[in-house]
Amino acid sequence: TSKGTYQYESGDVQLGGEIQGKPDNMQLRAMESSLLLKIHEEHCRGVELKDPEGIMLSRRTGDAYVDDKDTYASAPDTNTIQEGVENMQHHAQFWAILITL
Repeated sequence: TSKGTYQYESGDVQLGGEIQGKPDNMQLRAMESSLLLKIHEEHCRGVELKDPEGIMLSRRTGDAYVDDKDTYASAPDTNTIQEGVENMQHHAQFWAILITL
């Protein structure tokens, strides 16, 4: 991180909110992003991906970068398109709510 770019200027209020380019911004965004992802994973089922031999398992609710997330959903209870669509809508809506808090 460049101290010439990421630094407080005279008169700046520290931790006064998100201000792009300030020195505390990266740490706060990382902390906020981690919390949002954790909450989303606790409330959404996502998918289970198994390797061909069934040895390894990955549970995922999506791929994310900061506040942008591609959500994954499946239909584990009924294996129907309707359940998959409902789960996808729930996951997407829940993520939209989280990032607007």
